[in-house]
Amino acid sequence: MKKKNNSKGKKNIVSLSIFVLLILLVVIVYILVTNIMFPRKYRTIVEQAASIYNVDPNLIYAVIKRESNFNKDAVSSAGAKGLMQIIDPTSKQMARRIDTIDDKNYDVFDPYTNIHIGTKYLSYLIKYFDGNYYLAIIAYNAGMGRVDTWLEAEYNEYTDYTKLLENIKYNETKTYFEKVLNYYNIYTKLYK
Repeated sequence: MKKKNNSKGKKNIVSLSIFVLLILLVVIVYILVTNIMFPRKYRTIVEQAASIYNVDPNLIYAVIKRESNFNKDAVSSAGAKGLMQIIDPTSKQMARRIDTIDDKNYDVFDPYTNIHIGTKYLSYLIKYFDGNYYLAIIAYNAGMGRVDTWLEAEYNEYTDYTKLLENIKYNETKTYFEKVLNYYNIYTKLYK
């Protein structure tokens, strides 16, 4: 009798050990995913900019992830710079509107400066497109003028963005939109 109870006890300990190891593995994978694949680097700056310019911080993280994958020194072939990949004309225009940035002498590669300029621009686009995040994301990549042209040429209302997406003429912009939206959804689920 003791051997059967002893055998059951060992099986229970082994089962419990496997269960605990599986839980630990899930926790480790979760930590890796959140901290390595979907980090919240520059969190203080992002949250400050999100608050000042009224933009969801998860959208800011999604844009940074897509634009530079958190590389503050990134430069695109089009000359976009920094974490949020800001082109010079946009950088100058937005820097003039931010009190904490000296618009005559600033470093677009500085995380604080780049995140504030990029978030100010996102905020501007969101307001311009009447709160429509989708159109703002598309315009962040393709430019406001192009989005306006697409809307005027094919659609009369900003709310008809699903048809707009189907007819975006640039594959890069379609892919960009899909990735930013996907990253935004992931960040939102991970960091509620």
